[in-house]
Amino acid sequence: MRHSPWLLRLMLTCGGCLALLSGSVVLAQAPTLDRVEIRDRKDGSTRTLTGKLMLTKNGLQLVSSDKKATLLNFEEILRIEPGDLPDVDRISFKAAFNNEDKKTKKDYDAARTTYADLLKKAKDPAARRHLEYRLALIATRLADLEADSPRWKELAEAALKEWDSFLTTHTSGWEVWLAARTASRLQVELGQYDAAARLWSSISKLSDLPADLRLEAAIQQVDALFRSKNYAAAASALSAALKDAKLGSARDRLELYDLAIQEARQGLSPAAIDKLAKQIEQRLDKLTDPQVRATAFNILGELYRQDPQRLRDAMWAYLWVETVYNTDKYEAHKAAVRLLDIFQTLKDEERLLSQRDRLRQLRESL
Repeated sequence: MRHSPWLLRLMLTCGGCLALLSGSVVLAQAPTLDRVEIRDRKDGSTRTLTGKLMLTKNGLQLVSSDKKATLLNFEEILRIEPGDLPDVDRISFKAAFNNEDKKTKKDYDAARTTYADLLKKAKDPAARRHLEYRLALIATRLADLEADSPRWKELAEAALKEWDSFLTTHTSGWEVWLAARTASRLQVELGQYDAAARLWSSISKLSDLPADLRLEAAIQQVDALFRSKNYAAAASALSAALKDAKLGSARDRLELYDLAIQEARQGLSPAAIDKLAKQIEQRLDKLTDPQVRATAFNILGELYRQDPQRLRDAMWAYLWVETVYNTDKYEAHKAAVRLLDIFQTLKDEERLLSQRDRLRQLRESL
C-alpha cells in the first residue's frame, strides 16, 4: 500500500492542484501597473508601456517592474490607465474608468458617483490626488457635452472651481501638469486670460516640476498676458523666462513674443500691426520647428484681430495653426477658439457649424 500507484497518482494530482492554486494566488496578488499609450512624433506609430508613472525633477518617467525608467513626453501621451491605487478597490475603480470611455452623461455620472464613494474611504495621498483629478476631469467632460448649449458656461465655470481646488491642494504628481493644461483650456474657452496667466505663474514656480515644464508654464503665462493685452506684465514675465531659456524651440518662441510685446507696448495702430506682421513673417522664413511656427501664426492672428479690417487675415493665420502646424494640440485649440469667434463675427454660419465640430474633436484629444 505504501508504494501503491493509486496513492502516487493521488499525491501528484493534489500536489499539482496545490501548485496551481499557489500560482493563482501569486498572480492575483501581482499589482496592476499604469498603462500608458504613446504616439511617436516622428513616424506616428503607437505603443503601450506599463510601469509606475512618476513626475520628478528629472522629467516624466515610467518605471517598469524591473526598475528600468523610460523618459516620456506629455505631448506624446494618448491615454493613461492608472494601475492599483492604495486604499482603492480595483474592481470598482476599473468599472468607473471604463464608464468614462463611453463618453455619455449617464456613464460620466455613474463614474463620478463611484469615484466620490472611493474618495471617502481613501487615505493615501496619491490615491486621493488621483481620485480628485478624475472627478475634476469628469466635470470638464460633462461641460464639454453641453458645449453648444446655454448651460455650458455654468458647467465650465463649475469644472474650473474643481481644478482650482485641485491645484491649490496638490503641487506634485503627474496629474498636476495635466490638471493645469485642462484648467487653462477651459479658461481659454471662457476668455479668462488673466486667470490663465495667474494659473501658469503659479505652476512655473512649482519646485517639484522638471525645468522644461516650468519653462513651458512661463511661456504659457506670457501668452495669456499677451492675449489679455497686459503688455507690461507680459514683458516682465517674458524677461524672467528668457533668463532660463537656452537655445532651442522654447527660446525661439519667447523671442517671437518679445518682438510682438515690445512693439505692442508702443501702440498697435493699423500701420504698426502691418509693420510688426512683416517682421514676424521674415522670421518665419528661418523657422522650421512646427511648434515655433504655430506660435508665430497664433501671434499674427492676435495682432490682426485687433484691426477690424484685417479679421480675415487673422482667420488665415489661425487656420495655419489649426490645419498645418497642429502638432501642439493646445496651440491648435487656442487657434480653434479664436476661429469660432471670428466666424461668429463674420456671420459665416456654415463655417461656424464646421468649427464647432472641429473644436469638439479637439476637446476630446486634450
